[in-house]
Amino acid sequence: MGHLGSTTHRPKTWSDGSNVLSSSAFNPFHNWTHVFVPYLSGDVYVGVDRTRNLQGLYFSGHNLLEATVSKLLNETGLGSARRVLLSGASAGGIGTMENADWLGAKLRAHHTNPSELNFRAHPQAGAFFVNSDVVMFPEFATLHSTWNFASFAASYLYLWFKQLGPPPFLDQSCMAAHADAPHQCWSAAVHYAYIETPLFVGQNKFDSNQAGAVFGHDWWPLPLLHHQSSQAAYVRYFGNRTLEGIAADVLSHGATKTPADGLFMPSCWKHTGNLCMTSSSSQVQGWRMATSLADWFDDGNAAPHQLIDNCAGDDPCNAHCQC
Repeated sequence: MGHLGSTTHRPKTWSDGSNVLSSSAFNPFHNWTHVFVPYLSGDVYVGVDRTRNLQGLYFSGHNLLEATVSKLLNETGLGSARRVLLSGASAGGIGTMENADWLGAKLRAHHTNPSELNFRAHPQAGAFFVNSDVVMFPEFATLHSTWNFASFAASYLYLWFKQLGPPPFLDQSCMAAHADAPHQCWSAAVHYAYIETPLFVGQNKFDSNQAGAVFGHDWWPLPLLHHQSSQAAYVRYFGNRTLEGIAADVLSHGATKTPADGLFMPSCWKHTGNLCMTSSSSQVQGWRMATSLADWFDDGNAAPHQLIDNCAGDDPCNAHCQC
């Protein structure tokens, strides 16, 4: 019943003020053809329902994406495009990672000259979950358990989006490799290794949505005197889990791809608010994500393509964490 769920509640026109769809010169993709697929299905672009679920909702995000791409292939020049970038942030970042290989195969199958196509993807804050072994803040703070929440959460979300209908559309090669536990392909810590599309991963070291809203840092009513110290310790723990998880994955598995995957990881307690193309966005080692991303897409060597914040300490330490 809101702008995230229906075009009925969206304005008739919309413009991107800070990211890859902006027409402003600060965006290195400002003069490209832009297509915006709004978040209208509540399922991070993986739902394939054609009937209402138990809540009376349609989880049809992948279907909406497929219909959009089919229309573009039939009615525009997408079938002969030589440079295509799929991107999204947060829910759109998850959708980017899960649908990248599908979209690449779709475009190559319909392309007038597939060898000319340079297709890549850029998920922003889409690595849910950052590590295959992460505990929630309540368990971390009370020291009663080291129960891995990421595996449980992946299973829960898989079943939530399945309900009475077909399973969600997750990366097909990952699901084939995990036929006995396909729900694990929801987790980026499992799924990432199966993504063949070149990726430039934009991810904060301390994702405030995952650690805060999902894993409990922001809402657990810890009945201890040292609540703040426990919170601070958990932030440091989550940052280390990120470095040992998705960051290490990009640096190792991503390095085996051609081109090697890119990485931009500021030391910020933030979700998406600092991951953008503007000149005021976060810098890592003196570089902005827009510069590194554009150079990576064009196989340039004018900027580093794998950047992890090296400011001192285990706490969030980037001096500028906004766009």
